[in-house]
Amino acid sequence: ILNGLVVLWCTLTTSSFLAILLTIFSYLIGQTVDDVVRFIRADHARVTFSAAVKHTVDIAQYVFPNLAAFDFKLQAAHGLYPAVGEISILFFYAAVYTLALLLISIMIFKRRDIV
Repeated sequence: ILNGLVVLWCTLTTSSFLAILLTIFSYLIGQTVDDVVRFIRADHARVTFSAAVKHTVDIAQYVFPNLAAFDFKLQAAHGLYPAVGEISILFFYAAVYTLALLLISIMIFKRRDIV
């Protein structure tokens, strides 16, 4: 997924530094988007969120990859093996997301004027 993000950001920008920054930000958002969604949806007595914040988080949830789903450190620390079904779903998710990123990159790259 990260390689697909790198290719996408490299086709969108002309600066390699900007592509690296966008990839790092995408990684950070992908690692934390699930936690933010759960925090927003939790019922807090003293905290209220505006509709714009909830809408922005909902959009970010579907645009950025959920990289936290691929984190098996806790299970590995306890000596647990991930279920085969979970691994196959994550593999399918990663394949579809990477394919979508690469197809978007191809469409952008075809329109780019190479000099």
